[in-house]
Amino acid sequence: MGGNTTYYFKLQWKRLLRWSEDFGLPFPFLAILSLGLFLIGSIMVFYKIEQATWVYLLLAFAFMGAGRRSEAIEKRLRLLYGSSDYLFIKFVEISLKALPFVLFAVYQKEIYLALGILGLGLIQVLFRKKSRAVPVLPTPFKRWAFEFVIGFRKYFLLIMLLYLLIAIAVRVNNANLGLVILGFLSCLSAAFYIPVEPIRIVWQHNLTPNQFLCRKIGYALLCQFLYLIPAIIILAFLFPDFHWAVFIIAMMATLILITVVLAKYSSYPREIGVLQSFIMALSLGLPVLLPFVWWIFFRQSKRRLDVIL
Repeated sequence: MGGNTTYYFKLQWKRLLRWSEDFGLPFPFLAILSLGLFLIGSIMVFYKIEQATWVYLLLAFAFMGAGRRSEAIEKRLRLLYGSSDYLFIKFVEISLKALPFVLFAVYQKEIYLALGILGLGLIQVLFRKKSRAVPVLPTPFKRWAFEFVIGFRKYFLLIMLLYLLIAIAVRVNNANLGLVILGFLSCLSAAFYIPVEPIRIVWQHNLTPNQFLCRKIGYALLCQFLYLIPAIIILAFLFPDFHWAVFIIAMMATLILITVVLAKYSSYPREIGVLQSFIMALSLGLPVLLPFVWWIFFRQSKRRLDVIL
């Protein structure tokens, strides 16, 4: 491969270091922390979930697809680097994302799982989205929340796969698998709000900061309801002994979404930092702190938005 790809990876490395600085942690510490969280999460999946293989494969697929570039940027990369270099870039990027999952699967002696992850990675390398040949995917969210519209379209295949796993959970009478997938769907919906939109998107609203935040949270909850209600109905009615667990997960999904929205605008236009992440994790672990945390984030958000709105 030519020097162009070397320059590309050097640029991505500098962007990673800059993102680490913006996040508020040195990169070595952030890398060790991420590795530790990955190992803890992987161990919990294999020791706490009956259908761990399917869930882990799903997590690997989601992680390999995370941060996918828009078609416009992909087109520019193809024009800039050529077909072979472009495929090499995609191969390296997805391989680096798949590597920890493959190594842990091998450690668990799940060879077929490791091969499955590699196969999904190869599909993502070769897959090329042709947006002009495919109609825009309709969503049930209208124009209420662009975050849900973008997130639903971006992760449509993953969402359909999650609902397929819920169907499998019903078929094999495994309520725990269904509850885990419901939790994963809930976290995914909150993740729709983590990317920071350009200031002009916020500026164009003719609202006060209070009105903006209330409308943003209200539409977020409405879209989340439409997004989760099929899974909630299926699990609550087909696993009546676990309806209380479904209700708790649904309530936690609501609390997480509100917290993420407020945390996002408390640091806007910067991304959510270490302090906000720590406070969110602490408050969700101790829900009694949530009203106080919401009050703090709401006041900080108002100060940030006062400058823009």
